[in-house]
Amino acid sequence: MPQPLWDGGDSVKCKSIFSRFGLNICFGGNKFTNLPWGCKPPTSGGNQPVCDLTYQVQYVDYKIVAPNGHLQGQTVGSATQDPSYMTYTLANNVDDCLRACDGIEGCKFVNTYYDTNADQEDVPKHAPGVLTCAMFSKCVGTEQNNNFGGQDGGQIYNSNGYCKSGACGQ
Repeated sequence: MPQPLWDGGDSVKCKSIFSRFGLNICFGGNKFTNLPWGCKPPTSGGNQPVCDLTYQVQYVDYKIVAPNGHLQGQTVGSATQDPSYMTYTLANNVDDCLRACDGIEGCKFVNTYYDTNADQEDVPKHAPGVLTCAMFSKCVGTEQNNNFGGQDGGQIYNSNGYCKSGACGQ
């Protein structure tokens, strides 16, 4: 299985009494950010994080080899599944997804993707050009990207991860 992308470059920069226990809890400084261990998000020139609004891009167009189902053995897009899942919404662009997360208390991570199904294009989630915005209460690495679609005959494309980050002007 592919390793997640992240080098720990966005450690929370504030201190609290909990810091010595490895808990990154901030009061009045950067908002809590807990990028997954072992991730290495893409960077731009000069080793700067790639940002969209106040979110650090963690991965772009994530793919996996489907372990089962009608897509078994094929390389397909893969979305996040994690117990920290909060809700989802539909949008026309990534910035609208990130703004939606900003409007939900406790939202820290957004996984955007296209969930296509040619047999169900009349269902809004499967309509061409409609972006699914799954929201989570913690930043999640690609090790949790095990939803490759196919449950209803569809597929996931262009799965991207965005973590709310102090490194992105928050």
